[in-house]
Parts: sequence; C-alpha cells; structure tokens
Amino acid sequence: MEETSFSTSRNSYIENIFTDNKFNRFISIAKNNVSVGLKNFLLGFFSLGILSLVYSFDNGFVWGFVIGKSTKVLTIKEILETTIPHCSEIIGIVLMGYLGFILSMRILFNTSIITKKEVSILLGISLIIIIISAYLESYVSMSIQ
Repeated sequence: MEETSFSTSRNSYIENIFTDNKFNRFISIAKNNVSVGLKNFLLGFFSLGILSLVYSFDNGFVWGFVIGKSTKVLTIKEILETTIPHCSEIIGIVLMGYLGFILSMRILFNTSIITKKEVSILLGISLIIIIISAYLESYVSMSIQ
C-alpha cells in the first residue's frame, strides 16, 4: 500500500517531535501551533466567531474525553504532570479565534469593540504565547527524562 503525502508529512512531523534535536522539535511544534491558531482566527473571522467557538469546544471535548479515559490507567497527578505543561498554547489559540470574531464584527457591522492598536497587540501577545509554549514544550517538558 502506497503512502499518501498526508501520511508522509504526518510521519515526518511525528519524527521531528521525537528527535533529539530540540531546535527542530521547537520549529515543528511552533509551526503546528501557529497553524492551529491561524485556523481558529480564520474560522472566527469567516463565521462571526461561531465556527471558532465550535472548533474550540470540539478540542475541549476531545481533551476531556482523553483525560477521562486516562483516569482508568493513570492517577490524576500523572495526568496533570503530563498535560498541564502542554496547555498554555490553548490561551493563544482561543485568543486568535476571538480576534477573528472581533475583526469580522468590525468589517461587517462597522462596530469598533476594540481599537486596531489593541487588536495588533492582542495578536502579538497570542503569537508570543504560542511561541513560548512551543519553546517550553520542546526544551523543557519533552527534555525531562
């Protein structure tokens, strides 16, 4: 059976995450998290925040389901130790969805909920949160043996 380009790129992504080269791991995680944030931004922008909200709730549901199933084989302490360090990017990703919603409201309804300067600052903050999270994930939490 021949591999598709999707499975090939997915395999290379997984290989980059588990490589010993921390910088490659950081770049791979950062690219993935920024693309998820951008997707949430665009969903928020093109749907007045509705699809961004659905996307965020869907991710939350999956996390809750996985953590719920994990309690069958792991203690709460083990679950929290392995998941909490990887959750900080969620703040940046949700913020990107909110910004997409804010910009669509500004364009469609000519309402100014927050200023352009505040939008730029929040966009920068969300990207910084996502990048710092990728750094912590690759250089700190995935390096702990």
